[in-house]
Order: sequence, then structure tokens, then C-alpha cells
Amino acid sequence: MDNAAESLTSYHHGDLRHALVEAGVTLLQAEGIGAITLRKVAGRAKVSHAAPYRHFADKQALLIAIAEQGFQKLTVTMQAAVNQYTDNPRQQLLAIGEHYMQFGIAHPAHLTLMFGEMLQQEDDVLHEVARASFDVLLNAVTRAQQAGILKAGDSRQMATSMWSMVHGLTVLKGSRLAEQGGGELKEYVEGMLEQLLEGLATSS
Repeated sequence: MDNAAESLTSYHHGDLRHALVEAGVTLLQAEGIGAITLRKVAGRAKVSHAAPYRHFADKQALLIAIAEQGFQKLTVTMQAAVNQYTDNPRQQLLAIGEHYMQFGIAHPAHLTLMFGEMLQQEDDVLHEVARASFDVLLNAVTRAQQAGILKAGDSRQMATSMWSMVHGLTVLKGSRLAEQGGGELKEYVEGMLEQLLEGLATSS
């Protein structure tokens, strides 16, 4: 039995798909989206070249799975920000923005994939995990409205505005800010979000 076949037999049922996705994420971070192929992912996972076809019909299916994994991690990251400030909706919104930007800076290629052509596909699971990330922010906005911190109105529209601003900052400024250190990043993100929240705040 060759090494690839031997490695393949070492995976428990259900672990192979996870191993292939993780190998794809590693390749994505190291070489970018264009470098991902089923053959390369199989090599990184140390399985046979045919093994990926047990779970993915083609490269597109693998890329969608990698995007799904990215949104799952992003949701965990954003929820962790919320959990830091259980009784402070305003701080929750600021922390979500900061954590989002940290995620984007740490995983730029992953973020590009997540918001690229993959979302144009009719893939129910991908849309579901993407919506779960957005819902963390949407729920925080709703709580801030209920607490009288944000004005009444379309909470989804407010959440979309916040998401768009932070995502844009991450894409445009992330690389430069990453070199400036975590403290300055926190201050910058909070400053920008404070301006947005001020515009959305209830009248005093």
C-alpha cells in the first residue's frame, strides 16, 4: 500500500471532507485562490488524487465549502465579540466591528473568496452560513434599538450599512493597519464606528 492510500485509510468516516477543506484553507492562505486545485488539496491532505471526488464534484464545490468554513469562523468571531459585553449593546457593535476587521486582516484571501463569486452560486448551505454571520450583527443592532441607543427604523438596513463600512475598511485599510499594531487598529475601528453610530443614534 502506497503512502497516499495508507493516509486515506487513516481518516475516520466524515473526517476526510474536513481534512480536505482544511488543506484547501491552508493552500488558500499560502498561495491564493488561483492556486487551489483538487490535486493540490489532495497532496496537502496526504491522500490519493482521487480522494477529493468522494466529497466534491469539482473545484467549484471545494471552493464553496472553503467559503462556508470561512463564514462559520467569522460567525464564531463576531459572537465572541458580542459575548464580551452582554449588557452593553453599543459596545457589542464596536466589538463586532473590531473583531470583523481582525478576522479580515488575518485571513484576507479567505475574506475575498467568501464575498466573491461563490455567493452568486445557488448554494443553500453557503447562503445559510453567510446569513448566520449577518444575523449576529443584525441582532446586536436590534438590541441597541430596543435599548434606545439607536433610532427606530429598518434594523436590517442599519446592519447592512455597518457591515458595508467595516468590510470596506478591512479591504482598503487592512494591510496597512495590520502593520500598526492591535491597539491602533482598535482605536481606528472604534473611531469610525463611533461616527456611524452617532448618525444612527436617537435624538437627545
